[in-house]
Amino acid sequence: MLKIERAIDPQTGERFCCIFNSETCFPVEPIQRYLNYCRKRQLAFNTVNTYACRLLEFWQWLKYKSLDWQEVGLNELADFVNWYLLGGEVEVISEDIREIISKRSPRTVNLAITALQGFYEFHTVEGRVDEKHFTKLAYGFGKRGGFLRGIVKTSPSKRKRIKIKEPKIFPGCLTDEEVTQLADACYTYRDRLIVMLLRETGIRRGELLGLHLVDVADFDSRGRIRIVRRNNNPNGATAKGTEREIPILHNRDAVKETFHAYLLEEYPSEAEKLGHGMLFVNLEGQYIGKPMSSARLNSLFYQLEERTGIKVTTKSGKTLEIVNYKRFISHGDVGKISQQPVNLRLINNTNAKTKSHQLIGQYQSEEKWKNLGLVCEIKREQYGLKAGLTSSECQLKIAQSIGKKEVQLLFNQAKEIALDWRSHLEENLSPEELSQYANATWHLCHNHSNDTTNNFVYSAFGDKILEQISEPNLQFSNLLVGKLKQRNEVPESIWKSNEVLDIKLIENEGEKVWQIFNPDQQEYQSFGVASQKDYQLPVGTKVKGKIHGDLFTTARLDIDHPQLKDREIIVGNMVKYPKVGYEFKSEQATIVLSQNNNPPPQPIITVNGNKLGQLDSNAVALFKEHNLFRNGLTFEATLNSYGEGNAREIIATTQQGTSLKIEKSNFLANKELKETEFSGENIQLTLSLEVPKKSQ
Repeated sequence: MLKIERAIDPQTGERFCCIFNSETCFPVEPIQRYLNYCRKRQLAFNTVNTYACRLLEFWQWLKYKSLDWQEVGLNELADFVNWYLLGGEVEVISEDIREIISKRSPRTVNLAITALQGFYEFHTVEGRVDEKHFTKLAYGFGKRGGFLRGIVKTSPSKRKRIKIKEPKIFPGCLTDEEVTQLADACYTYRDRLIVMLLRETGIRRGELLGLHLVDVADFDSRGRIRIVRRNNNPNGATAKGTEREIPILHNRDAVKETFHAYLLEEYPSEAEKLGHGMLFVNLEGQYIGKPMSSARLNSLFYQLEERTGIKVTTKSGKTLEIVNYKRFISHGDVGKISQQPVNLRLINNTNAKTKSHQLIGQYQSEEKWKNLGLVCEIKREQYGLKAGLTSSECQLKIAQSIGKKEVQLLFNQAKEIALDWRSHLEENLSPEELSQYANATWHLCHNHSNDTTNNFVYSAFGDKILEQISEPNLQFSNLLVGKLKQRNEVPESIWKSNEVLDIKLIENEGEKVWQIFNPDQQEYQSFGVASQKDYQLPVGTKVKGKIHGDLFTTARLDIDHPQLKDREIIVGNMVKYPKVGYEFKSEQATIVLSQNNNPPPQPIITVNGNKLGQLDSNAVALFKEHNLFRNGLTFEATLNSYGEGNAREIIATTQQGTSLKIEKSNFLANKELKETEFSGENIQLTLSLEVPKKSQ
């Protein structure tokens, strides 16, 4: 099996790619020689990495076809191109069908051909293989010939004999107005300067992130910036083009003003202490002062895209705000739609992922209604908007959201209101009643039906809540993570390092997923899905902690018996027994199979003697952790039911804010409780430990 590994040159400290054969534990020599040659030519790191990936796939094809790399000719190259384009052995008789079923784009395939062409040219010059004739000599004239053909002496150039035709696709270009809107949506001078430099100079992303302070030293006097190729930038940015000076001809004064404001007001002193000399750095957080990474730059533009909205002005003069329009239409389509008045109507939003917005705005196009975006909740409540309302000849306009300073002002005002409410309660309530308010606040801030956290109400009782969560026995001291095979994107070197990591909870595809911060990539990466116990934590929760993995809960037994040869027995559910977490490594052992005559009792929850359901395993573990798992325990909790039929479950929330899951209600509850829909009722519950009937 072949795989790509990252290595470090012990002499220069430079990182480079290696393709290893896991069976021999040695690099694939022909490929590694060529990659080393590319490094000596000072090709960009990403270019060499791309060549390595393409050559790895070519080597896999050789193994699949049982071919020797030295015997590959033009016919074999054509077979590889067809296999690589279609993703397998597929017979195609039409170019139209080829485009439909292609697994890779023509550009990707042509890039693979370029890598193979360079690979074989290198080994041909080195004398390891015969000349392959993968290229041909051709003049750079079109079908009709150039204007000076036959007059000016020209030399032929190498062209690929095999090449997939690439469609010419224009990626689009922002207008001056759209660039201004992006710049106005920036919260910092740094972000604004990035947008302006990309617009006025046309430099690449890597060239932008690779700028040093010395490269802009002549900006004040000459209005120019210098692009310099460096291979040792701390953020890995490289200038792929030639070294050059670029003048800023348009909007020079505005760029210069933003540049000065960034250096004087925002450029952190930590960056000067680090001494890297980079122009664009992180302005806050754990990595303040460190060079800005490409992942952070991508994140910036994703955020800018979300900070714009649509303002709709009706005939009566009312202004309606449409948000999240990027879910339905592109930025360019909004520009086209806004050129003339449109008819607008409102419908109910039935998407569970955007349930915080009740209405969707639609516009009429060619006698069809198309989704425009979600209606701002503030405007919906202000005007009392409902589904079914229509308005004709509305004016649309793209507008950025409120700025960072305005947001901070609103947050401060909300916090003052919450603290005034707290002061009023302290004047009129006893300490016991005040504690009840704090517990109720903690519970209501995690309302399952809203799936949101009200931080403003939190601020009113922040000190009280901190007193409770500062106790040694935290409810969420240990978090369980599942589905690592489907979700994990974090390198093992990070999550198995036994170091304290930054972890946060997000929502992705309807599931709550834990992410781990990768310091190498300067971004959070998906790790695994939160357990049922941790699901009550709000999206956006951030924690610091260590990860302990490899909890073995299943064992496979290879039976050493003549009558059971080549058979195996799988032993599961080991989590309930002492050997959980123990890793068996082909050990010899005597196994005795016996019937389990003492199954554990079932934790049944009852209401006034009637069964309601059964506690799930996470709730049982929580009761045992606090020495409360005993028969006859009574406690009060508010109940909320979710789902229908066999999928029905009930969430019980105690007065302390702890949420417990009650399952199997559809099987265990009597008819009256089975048909009851709970919605926040406060009920006394009893824990009953029942032994299954078959063991009695």
